[in-house]
Amino acid sequence: MKTAILLLSVAMVLFDSGTLPANAAAHRQHRSHDSNLEAIISMAGQYTHTLSEELLETLLIDVTHLTATTTKCKEFFCEAEKILASVKNDVFGEEGKIVRHLRVYNKLQKCTIVKSQDIQVEGNQVELRRLLLDLKECGQKINSKP
Repeated sequence: MKTAILLLSVAMVLFDSGTLPANAAAHRQHRSHDSNLEAIISMAGQYTHTLSEELLETLLIDVTHLTATTTKCKEFFCEAEKILASVKNDVFGEEGKIVRHLRVYNKLQKCTIVKSQDIQVEGNQVELRRLLLDLKECGQKINSKP
C-alpha cells in the first residue's frame, strides 16, 4: 500500500513538473484553454446582470454578423477582445479581467481580426449587452463541441 502511494506521488510530481511526455503538457495547455473559455462564458453572462443599464446600453461596433454560425465564433472572439479592450471602463479596457481571458484564449487560436468596422454607421451598432450575450452564446457553442 505504501509503495502504491509513493509511486502515485512520484507520478504526480513528474506530471506537475512537466517531465512527462509532450502530450501531458499539451493536455495541461488544453485544460487551461478550456478554463479560459469557461471564465469568458461565465463573466459575459454575469456582466449582463451586474453592470449598470447605462453601460450595458453603450453602443459598440456591430459584430453580430460573426455569430451566425459556429464557424465564425473564432473571429467573433478576436473582434470581441479588440472591442471590449477599447471600452473606456474599469470592468473592460486593456486590463479588464474578461479582456485578459480573451487575450489568452485568442493567443492559442492564432487570431486574425476580420475586416474591421472602425467607422460607426448610424443604426449599425450593437449594445454592449448584445455583444456580451453573443460572446456567451458563441463560447457555449465552442464548449459543447466534442
